[in-house]
Amino acid sequence: DAEHWGLLGAAPCAARLGRPVPRSIELHTVTQGGSLADDTHFDSGSLWTLDVMLATPGDDFDGGYLQTPERGTRHHHEFGHG
Repeated sequence: DAEHWGLLGAAPCAARLGRPVPRSIELHTVTQGGSLADDTHFDSGSLWTLDVMLATPGDDFDGGYLQTPERGTRHHHEFGHG
């Protein structure tokens, strides 16, 4: 972290709480028509959020995409297995 963003050392509670640990681990199964298209959604209390695709687009399903809010719009990302 010190070589990249410096977030851990700058956190007011870093000395008291120590290294970060997983706060929440979730498995989401998204079915046809499902989404989280909420521009106000955020993971409060998280230092970072990690998404891992467990299926192969084009083989296991068709359609769908990963979006993140950026500068007042939704940005689409390539998101594949792994």
